[in-house]
Amino acid sequence: MTDLLEPVPALDVGAGHRLVPGVRRRDELSPEQLGEQLLRSASDPRALVAAVRVPELTTLHEELPQPVWDSIRHRVVTELLRDVDADVTLAWQDPELMLVHVPGDRARSAEDLTRRLEEASRGLAAAGLPSGDGQLYLSPHTGVASNASSRPGFSALDQALDAALQAQGHMDLVPRMTGAGSRGPAHRARRTPLLLRGPGLVVCSYLLALGVPFVVYELLYLGGLDVTRVAYLIAVGAGLLTAWLAFSEVVRALPHHDPPPPPVGTPAPAASAIIAAYLPNEADTIEETVQRFLGLDHPGDLQVILAYNTPRPLPVETRLREVARRDPRLLLLAVDGSTSKAQNVNAALAHVTGDVVGVFDADHHPRPGAFERAWRWVGNDYDVVQGHCVVRNGDESRLAAMVAVEFESMYAVSHPGRARWHGFGIFGGSNGYWRASALRAMRFRRDMLTEDIDASMRGLALGLRIASDPYLVSTELAPTSFSALWRQRLRWAQGWHQVGRVRMRPALRSARLTVRQKVGVLVLLGWTQVVPWISLQPLALAAVALLNTHHSRQWFAPLVVLTFLMTLSESLLQGAVAWLLAEPSIKRRPLWWLQYLLFNIVFYAEYKNAGVRTAHLREVVGEEQWVVTPRTAAAVAALDGRSAPAGAVS
Repeated sequence: MTDLLEPVPALDVGAGHRLVPGVRRRDELSPEQLGEQLLRSASDPRALVAAVRVPELTTLHEELPQPVWDSIRHRVVTELLRDVDADVTLAWQDPELMLVHVPGDRARSAEDLTRRLEEASRGLAAAGLPSGDGQLYLSPHTGVASNASSRPGFSALDQALDAALQAQGHMDLVPRMTGAGSRGPAHRARRTPLLLRGPGLVVCSYLLALGVPFVVYELLYLGGLDVTRVAYLIAVGAGLLTAWLAFSEVVRALPHHDPPPPPVGTPAPAASAIIAAYLPNEADTIEETVQRFLGLDHPGDLQVILAYNTPRPLPVETRLREVARRDPRLLLLAVDGSTSKAQNVNAALAHVTGDVVGVFDADHHPRPGAFERAWRWVGNDYDVVQGHCVVRNGDESRLAAMVAVEFESMYAVSHPGRARWHGFGIFGGSNGYWRASALRAMRFRRDMLTEDIDASMRGLALGLRIASDPYLVSTELAPTSFSALWRQRLRWAQGWHQVGRVRMRPALRSARLTVRQKVGVLVLLGWTQVVPWISLQPLALAAVALLNTHHSRQWFAPLVVLTFLMTLSESLLQGAVAWLLAEPSIKRRPLWWLQYLLFNIVFYAEYKNAGVRTAHLREVVGEEQWVVTPRTAAAVAALDGRSAPAGAVS
């Protein structure tokens, strides 16, 4: 368990209204006095201003006696500023807005202040503040600015307030900064030439991966330098390493591992399910999903939160409100201003009552007993457990059937095998179950395309324990058209690339990770991004050998055969083990498995590699327009070819 999740000391807000003693010098002024101080320091470029919004404090101010509210507010100050090793001045602009001034002679840097405020905010959000009626869970949203970064006509305070509003919109507890050193989004919107959009990027990816190497090899050969044999050995070596990594996952997936026994003497936990939905896309299926969750018959308290965004009112909302009226376990949460799953989940955390929180996409139907099985992990010092996602619409199209088999290879073999080998699992975005305090601390980032993988790697670097359980089953809908599948996998690939670029270095530097885990991070975020570019080198080298009549080909045929046998054996072994461990509903369709084997060898492996290469180029040119993954045939027709708002993906 990371220190982020350790509870803060108790706070007595009972009859005594005991105040917690302050830490370092924290002079609390009136807003007017602080404003005068900011004016006096406006010429100091090193001076910093932070604006911290804690929305929950407004409600508490209206509901609690003034002495109790004052003690809570004082504790918020203590917790947020206890690691800021400089004397600061603060003022409360209104019940939920705290302004902090750090003089230039005491300030380190805006980056240092934001890091400390972020760590304190996550600790406060995770543990909450004990009160007479239970825990108070707060969500501080912070903006930071310096005088040096102020734009003409705007003071540092103006910019800090604006940045705090941006942070509140994201709801991810990440402080926003202005000016130099700002943490911008992980991907940028740019105007790109038509050639570098859509199909043009696919063509460019093949030119870079195949055409350019061929030209280089050919020119070197004509110039008297034959590097083809060395290059081919490198390519074959890369293929052998990739195959060995896959074999290692398969071998470790074979033993059956049950979760630890339930914690002794503990009843079934209170559970919360967060269903994130972009409602126009889910309108045809969301009612069935909600009824499935309400029918789980969990032995403990069950809360179902449907956190959704929609650009317009829909008839399904009226029907859902009637369901919520009949069953108080259902909470409907329309997240105003949201354009992403991340914002929907973050908004739901303010309403969570369960000890274990399941996060689901809107097409997921978990099996009965899911929360009890997840609690066996979470109740035994794991922070997250990722379940097994099973496709239930494989009969709708041949492509859906292929995806159904692919998911068995992923969730029954690769994920659990990799988790045992690397020493950590990965939260996959849906059918994942979190310790409530861990999810409150980590949140999801709207500016990451794969917010689930991003949260996994941030949590791993902080010491979170993530398990993978292939028997924790939930069913979902697979894409039924190649256009929908391409867009989904392209988004996944670009998201993985972003996570690797942003999170790999901090993970490798983390003192909490073992050597084995760091090797796993290198494989997961590094090697898998390189392989798709190496995979086409044998074709470029073969073209050079065939084009030049005097080229030595004695070594060529054996290596071609070796490469083919290596790829075939890897596919056969993984397919066989996946079939042994597969969900019975998929296992009893042998024709699907035979079709997938041929499909994968002939076409699908390169299809996915092409997606990764294209995603890399999308990231380079700043392309970020996406289409949501449609859930039904009607949604396919309605959404095909239309771009959704940035982040409005599922």
